[in-house]
Amino acid sequence: MAKKKNPLKQAHKVFLHYFMVLCETELMDDLELRKEFVSALDTVKETYKAQKGK
Repeated sequence: MAKKKNPLKQAHKVFLHYFMVLCETELMDDLELRKEFVSALDTVKETYKAQKGK
């Protein structure tokens, strides 16, 4: 039987990819916006780890 993939893990990968792409644009020159993205990435990662531990 195929193992279920956690959608949060995939979401984290996609979000991280877009964050790295956006870092190359002028939009990410704003330090507060970067902090929001990093915070969101951390939240998704911690939620994934919490679910994995259950």
